[in-house]
Amino acid sequence: MKALVHQMICDLCGSGDYSRLLQISAGRSMRSDRRVIDCNLEKYFCNRCGLVRGGDLFNSQNLQDYYSNEYTLSEQSAEYFFHTPQGSISRSSIFCEWIVSMGAHHWEPAMRCLEVGAGSGLLLREFIRRFPDKTFKGIELNRAAVMRAQRRGLPVQQGEPLSLDEGEFDLIYSIAVLEHVASPTKFISDLRRLLKPRGLLFLCQPTQDVPSYDVFFIDHLHHFGSEHLHQYARKGGFRELGFVVGHQWMPNYSLHLWQSVEPPTEFAWAGPPGYTTCAQTGREVMADMARLDRLLVELSEQRRRVAVFGLNEVYWLARAYSGLGDFPVVCGLDDEPDKADYATLGFPVLVPENCLALGIQDVILTMNRVYYGQARERLSRLGLNVHGVLS
Repeated sequence: MKALVHQMICDLCGSGDYSRLLQISAGRSMRSDRRVIDCNLEKYFCNRCGLVRGGDLFNSQNLQDYYSNEYTLSEQSAEYFFHTPQGSISRSSIFCEWIVSMGAHHWEPAMRCLEVGAGSGLLLREFIRRFPDKTFKGIELNRAAVMRAQRRGLPVQQGEPLSLDEGEFDLIYSIAVLEHVASPTKFISDLRRLLKPRGLLFLCQPTQDVPSYDVFFIDHLHHFGSEHLHQYARKGGFRELGFVVGHQWMPNYSLHLWQSVEPPTEFAWAGPPGYTTCAQTGREVMADMARLDRLLVELSEQRRRVAVFGLNEVYWLARAYSGLGDFPVVCGLDDEPDKADYATLGFPVLVPENCLALGIQDVILTMNRVYYGQARERLSRLGLNVHGVLS
């Protein structure tokens, strides 16, 4: 993911007036596909509209190569499950239900539907099951993901929105793509071109209306509050029909429903900068990482045997921005310990109840805060000391 010389021009409002929001010069950064890379992290704040963006600008060819060949999150062949008190629920079923429930009556007349950023087709498959009378298509950059989808018999093709015909679709949905593109303005315009008149667009992505550590992902190039998305809709030729901030199991996502209208002849940002929590989150997470470093020193001096519980985003966040990667973790804990990508961690992964056999004394919760209550209760029954990474 090679960076180009950045041009400090805001994609939304066109201002060149920026301030540095976050700078981490430790030589490590985290990608959203849970890879730690050798690169410093910088984020900037537009002083006119408040949009936050990365410190490097990537052009379309640069990004296309990265997402086609390097990015691994799109390649997921196995479903991700949220473990709730009511049982395990797949990520795809949650997204499908959330999108449909936001505008169920809008789905009835929509016969041709497109998923942009379809990955290996897990969410697309969920929609096809739910609406067997409709025609669905998916488009995805990642070659390996497209091959997996096609082996499942799913209608996913490799490419970008520009490769599709104008006015082909009644409805488009796109999950966690907008934050990855070099120009959200161009991406939104490209999606509008694919819609029929008054066609519908569902956009779902991390929101900065609430604390969200995705500001620490180097490949998330823009970070949006709701006001920024309202204005992107207006700029791109859409009318916003509704939006929701936060889902019970994905509190740092927002879902927006837009309808295609005539684009404005000109666009200008009006009013104060849009609100985001990026600066607050940056300070809080770096304080959490410093606190974790102090804890790791203490545990090391006491020769405690330590496990980590949770091996997804928060774990890799801690590996990138604290000393956790150099700490002698005895084992990881997960209810699905046999996942293939755990083979590279450098320590065994067990279900929590089996960790006592390895003499574990302390567990660091490297998971989303929404699970802390369940995890603490479960581990306390085993007599373990529990430490949360995030405050």
